[in-house]
Parts: sequence; C-alpha cells; structure tokens
Amino acid sequence: MQQNKISVDKIAELINGKASIKGLFVYGLNSLDLADDNEISFFVGGKKNLKFLSSTKALVVVLKNDAVSHCKTNYIIVEDPYLAFSQLSKIFDSSKELIPCVKESVKLGINSVIPKTSFIDDFVVIGDNVNIGNNVSIFSGVTIEDDVEIGDNSIIHQSVVIKKGTKIGKNCTIFPNTTIGSDGFGYAQGEKNQWMKINQLGSVVIGNFVDIGSNTTIDRGALQNTIIEDGVKIDNQVQIGHNCIISKNTIIAGCVGIAGSTIIRENCKIGGAAMILGHLDIASDTTISPGTMIASSIVKNGKTYTGFFPFFEKSDWIKVTMFLKRLLRKRD
Repeated sequence: MQQNKISVDKIAELINGKASIKGLFVYGLNSLDLADDNEISFFVGGKKNLKFLSSTKALVVVLKNDAVSHCKTNYIIVEDPYLAFSQLSKIFDSSKELIPCVKESVKLGINSVIPKTSFIDDFVVIGDNVNIGNNVSIFSGVTIEDDVEIGDNSIIHQSVVIKKGTKIGKNCTIFPNTTIGSDGFGYAQGEKNQWMKINQLGSVVIGNFVDIGSNTTIDRGALQNTIIEDGVKIDNQVQIGHNCIISKNTIIAGCVGIAGSTIIRENCKIGGAAMILGHLDIASDTTISPGTMIASSIVKNGKTYTGFFPFFEKSDWIKVTMFLKRLLRKRD
C-alpha cells in the first residue's frame, strides 16, 4: 500500500543513517519478503532472515554495516536497525489527523477544563474538576471520574475507564477497555469468616511517556498511591495490584500479574504471563522470562530469571512427579 512520498536522503537524516545513494523516493514501509520496488524495509540480523535480505525487492533496506555484503539493493547504514524501524513506523504512519473539537454528545462535569487544542469524541463522560491538557485525544465511550488530571499530548482510546483522582502524565497512550484506578483487592476476614471490604483510599499516579495496553487493570492504592513512573510500557491484559510501584522504563508483556505492594525497579523486562507475588522488591535491570513465578524479592541487579517447567504428556508428568517425590524422601 502506497503512502506518503519521502526521499531516501530525508529518511537517512531522520534515522541518523548513511545512505548508499541519493535522489530516490520511497512510498511505504514493509517487511523484506513483502516489500516492492518503491518501499523501504529493514534487516535486524539473524541467519533465517539473510535469505530475505538477499532476495528482497525493496528499493532501500536499513541495516548495520556488517550486513551490507548480503544486500543486493540500495541501503541505509545505521547503528540499530530495530530502533530505526521504530522511527520509520512513525514516518510512514498514515493515521488520520484529528481536528480539535468537543462532540455534542460529550457529558462535561462542573469545573472541568478542556483546552481548544484537544479532541473529545462522542459519548465521552467527564466528571467534575477534571483537568485535561493540550492536544489530548479522548475517543468514544471513555468515562473519566472526578478530580482526574490528564497531561498534554496523551491519547485515551475507546471505552477506557479512569477512576476518581487518577493522574496521568504527558505523552501517554491508554488503549481500549483499560481501567485505571479501580479498587484494589483488599478484604479482612470477620468473626464468622465473612469477608469485609477494605475501602481503597489511595489513587493511581502515572508518569510521562507511559503506554498501557488494552484490557489492563491498574488498581488504586489502599492508602498510598499506586505509581507507574516515566517511560513504562505495559501490554494487554496485565493486572497491577494496589500500592505497586513500577519504576522508570520497565516493560511488561501481556497477561502478567503483579500482586499488591510490590516494587519493580528501573529498566526491568517482564515476559508474558509471568506472575509476581505481593510485597516483593525486584532489583533494577531484572529480566523475568515468560511464564515465570517470582515468589521472593530479587536483590541483584541485571539478572535473568526463568522458572517455567517443560510441558509433558500427562502420563510422563506423573512419572516426573513420582521421581521428584522419591528424591525428596532420599534427602529426608
């Protein structure tokens, strides 16, 4: 699919690369195997991708210097092709530019502020004392309760619910059907074993440049706030419990569950479906592999943890468990 025409020279400038040729124009971005002779592509490395690099029809390929010998077309040399891909995706993004306005069906509470630079779509409900920054886009069906703050250039997609007192920073994106600031899971057991709810009195504070995927839930704090710091990226269907602190530039893949009052330090990487128990402290630069259960705090920075077990047929799994039991008996 053709997109905006842009010169190879300009692209090289924008991605801090060095082009092998000047004066050419490209119209779109595509993968090596699907690109045609008016598109640009990229090569991130790997033996399995070399065949695509040598046979691609792309007009230009973005790559590292050590891959030039395998490229039979024009190229732009960069230090990090995958980072360049991120930049290219912005250059060729053909999303419709929104015209700032507030649609007639919007319900606006008392003392709430919407700048003329923002876009508020149909059927958005905004409570009292809400402060929305400049160039904010809020799409249809969003509910924003009282005393919420949303910073400049943030995007709130369809059917997001932002509960009372939540603060969202600048340049954030929250994807559809996410809930920010719902009650944490707090109950005390009474005399007759009935569960008595603990009212959650804190809120959620989100920093700048935070992305939060679809169907994710971030609970408000019981007393203190739940905090998501600058640069955090959260995938779809993630659960973050009350009073958690997710520190700067941590990235969390889909279906992760983080129980309450856990601190995730800076620059952590958490793989899909990992589980982290409550009241833990996870050291900076920790990598947690997909499906891993973290049951105790991690104190050493920069380590990788993997805790998933290979899957077996049921009959083999029974044999494995019996073998483990025998080992335990011998040890005892």
